[in-house]
Amino acid sequence: MAIHLEHWDWILSSVIIIIFASITMYYLADVHFSTFSPKKKIFSIIYFITYLTFNVIIQIILGPELYGDFYILFAQIPLYILLTILTRYRGIKLVFLYLSITIFSSAAIFLSSFIIFFTKMPLVGIIPSYSLMLFVCYHYLRKPFYYILEYAETKLTFWLTLIPILYYIYNYSTTKYQYFTITTNINRDFWLRGTTLVIVLISYCTIILFFRIIRAKSDSDMVQEMISQQLHDATAQIEQLRFAEKQAALYRHDMRHHFNYINSCIIQNNPEEATKYIQQIFDVFDDSKIIPFSSNESLNLIFSSFYKEATEHQIHFTVNATANDFIRFSVLDLCKLLYNGIENALNACKQVENPRERFIHIELYEKNNKLCCEIRNSYAIEPHFNESGIPISTRNNHGIGVKSMVYVVNKYHGVYKFSAKDNQFTFQMCI
Repeated sequence: MAIHLEHWDWILSSVIIIIFASITMYYLADVHFSTFSPKKKIFSIIYFITYLTFNVIIQIILGPELYGDFYILFAQIPLYILLTILTRYRGIKLVFLYLSITIFSSAAIFLSSFIIFFTKMPLVGIIPSYSLMLFVCYHYLRKPFYYILEYAETKLTFWLTLIPILYYIYNYSTTKYQYFTITTNINRDFWLRGTTLVIVLISYCTIILFFRIIRAKSDSDMVQEMISQQLHDATAQIEQLRFAEKQAALYRHDMRHHFNYINSCIIQNNPEEATKYIQQIFDVFDDSKIIPFSSNESLNLIFSSFYKEATEHQIHFTVNATANDFIRFSVLDLCKLLYNGIENALNACKQVENPRERFIHIELYEKNNKLCCEIRNSYAIEPHFNESGIPISTRNNHGIGVKSMVYVVNKYHGVYKFSAKDNQFTFQMCI
């Protein structure tokens, strides 16, 4: 079956549209391919290549016009399935994300129509138009989108989704995805669709940006308050450790005096007083024990503090800290991150009935010039997660520590993941 050169241009253009739409989806969904397991990486690549190849073959068989009639089945539904594989978002947020991409794609197609109308060359119109769309989405819409997907409540997301849903219905009813025809005819219907699209885009982007501003201000006030409280608690605990360490140093420095006092107690036949005094010295040494888990003093103070508390509750506490490049990060941020993570792990372990099953293991290492941390712990009560994969609590004044951890990771444009499987809770992050 012979295919006209013009049709080949449209087939290639449709492939480019799918690729650009997928890249846009990748950025707006905040997907981090490097964090995927090897099997998931291979599956995603094979799926995408198969998806592209299938669409090319179908267009060759059916032609651009007939392919447009089945565009939803052949192009959009498989792309939606790919989105469910790549992103952690589900439900209405996933629908919101996908339909938003169709709006931006419509804007690129509308812009490309002008170029195609005058040049009669689809590729010359498609490539610059979608490149501009990708640039705008990445630099101006990616962060506001992240705020909505990450923080917006389900009810609010539903109302926001009505805009792309209504436009999707309108766009399909007026175009039937016959882009081969509509991009080569600039008429009254074309300008009507363009005017509608501009109004939708302005309203849509304004709402998204406005949500980001309001949410950022609210988060800033809330985070500032909770961080101040947590810093106060952490600082008090660290200062207590430092004071105990100084006391131990004084005891070590005055050891000769201690021996003299103990000797005098023995000479005076007062072994009870000598024993009591020796026990007091042991207690001071135990309370001030700073274990060198890492090369950072502040982190060692936190590790040592929780190590003592974990030991008291019969929790097996281990740390493997090989990272030593902490200059790029605020010590307070690292302390907030670890303090909250370990505190949550400790509280979960305390609820495990069998002491032999209580454990906390911490990995702190460097990978690809990034600081990575992994905290694993046992638990008895099954944790609950929101649509973004973040643990949530139904109790008042709980869950603040997790929000603080997420805030720190986002501050350094890092990635994180919370998971629970086989009675083991895992927190992973890279910044």
